[in-house]
Formats: sequence, structure tokens, C-alpha cells
Amino acid sequence: MKKKCKRKVRDPAGWIKSMRSIPSQDQYALGVAYHSALAAMRSGNGTEVGWSTVTCALNIAIVLAESGIGSNYEAAIKDGLGAMQSCKERALKSGRWLFDGAGMTAVTTAISMHDEQIANATKGEIQRALAEVYRRLGE
Repeated sequence: MKKKCKRKVRDPAGWIKSMRSIPSQDQYALGVAYHSALAAMRSGNGTEVGWSTVTCALNIAIVLAESGIGSNYEAAIKDGLGAMQSCKERALKSGRWLFDGAGMTAVTTAISMHDEQIANATKGEIQRALAEVYRRLGE
């Protein structure tokens, strides 16, 4: 009797697919969530969920920068993350998810840089960055 093997069949071209950059329509779809959340925060209608969405995007941005994709953006992205932390601290006191002027500028700049990273990163690089963010959050 033949043994049944639970061998996983892999796509032999999988590594090539992960090296492709993300099509522009998918880049747009990726950015909708964090751009919408940022717009709500700018207009005074921010929420904790929106704050988390923007913060997640910036966490991915910092990991991408550390891995060499937009490494020259690292300081500005860290400034954006600092502004997100200040926003959270302010929200815990006031109940409103808002930026101060400098914070809004820092986050807007960091998000613009993240958009450039997404345009230049492959799908695999973005997936690895997201996995690293989750790993760091789990520590």
C-alpha cells in the first residue's frame, strides 16, 4: 500500500512573483486605508482605529527603511512615529485623536515617504516588513 504524503507542492516561479513590484492600482488600494485615516485625523475626526492604521503604515515604513528601501527616510519616519505617539498621549487625556502643527507635518512627510517605498518595494519585501512589525509587536 502506498503511503500518502502530505508534501506541499510549491509554485516553482513563486520567488519570481515575490520579486515583482506591486502594480499601481494595488499600490493605490494599499494606501487608501492609511490615507483615509490620516485625512480624518487632519480634519478633526480621527479615531483610535485610524490612529492604529497610520501607525501600522509607519511601522512598516521604518522596517522597510531599516532593510534599505528608503533608508535615507529613516529619521523622518521616526519623527512621524514620534508624532503618532504624542497624538496617542494627547488622545488619552482629551479623547480626541488630533495632531499639533509639527506633528501633522511630520506624519504627512513620513506617509509621503512610505508611498515612495511602496512604489519601489516588491510584494515580498512588503510582506516581510509586515511580518517583522508583527514580530516586534509580539516581543
